[in-house]
Amino acid sequence: MSGETIKCLVNMIHGERQEQIVKDFLNQENKYIKDYTRRNDMSRETIKYLIDMIPEKDIDTIYKVLIRFIPEDEPLPDEIESIAEAKADKSATISHNAINWD
Repeated sequence: MSGETIKCLVNMIHGERQEQIVKDFLNQENKYIKDYTRRNDMSRETIKYLIDMIPEKDIDTIYKVLIRFIPEDEPLPDEIESIAEAKADKSATISHNAINWD
């Protein structure tokens, strides 16, 4: 894992636990490097292996990082049209409480 990748991950992690998470990760990275050198390939299996090394308490943080790499679906033509229509709509809004729901 390159230094730039680690810096990117560190910048994505916020809060008090940032330093401890990075230390834990770097300690475990040595084990990974030895195994990676033997296998010498990057695959989904390698990523799964790395994820298995993450302490349970840090799973939520890693999830927030990984979810950023999952591509979103491209909007359909009618969705694009609806988005454009909504952006163009400059009419006033009404408070939820101002509506007579009866």
